[in-house]
Amino acid sequence: MTQELAKQFNAEVEGHRRALLYLASKREWEAFKARAGRLFEYLEKVEASERERRFYTIFYSILAVLTLGVIIVLGLMPQLSAGWFYQRRSLILAALAGCSFELFFYLNFRWYVEARMAGFLRRRAAFIRSIEQDFRTFAHNPGENRA
Repeated sequence: MTQELAKQFNAEVEGHRRALLYLASKREWEAFKARAGRLFEYLEKVEASERERRFYTIFYSILAVLTLGVIIVLGLMPQLSAGWFYQRRSLILAALAGCSFELFFYLNFRWYVEARMAGFLRRRAAFIRSIEQDFRTFAHNPGENRA
């Protein structure tokens, strides 16, 4: 994450924190839950975009190396010598294995994202319950917890 995006992220989270503190001090719990839900969705969106950015950075780097390897292997002339023929076969098998791994790597990431999204509502409800419980403590002891 770039520094500019990190600053923007911190400012957004700080805005949510202040709003949650205000709503907790006023004891408006329904509005608090709605705001906490928006905070959770924002955090999930940022986390998912950062995860995908990192994944695709690695994925495209490996894919570029594999593509370069395939181009080099296909560019070798089998007429050069008998030794090159056996090396070419092993290089082709290595390139196929690398491509298969890359496909597995991609599919595994997609399955991970789908599994993560399947539990979205459950994690959201748990996040709201947890943060509400923390802020209810603040609402009961407003003089002790001032930031």
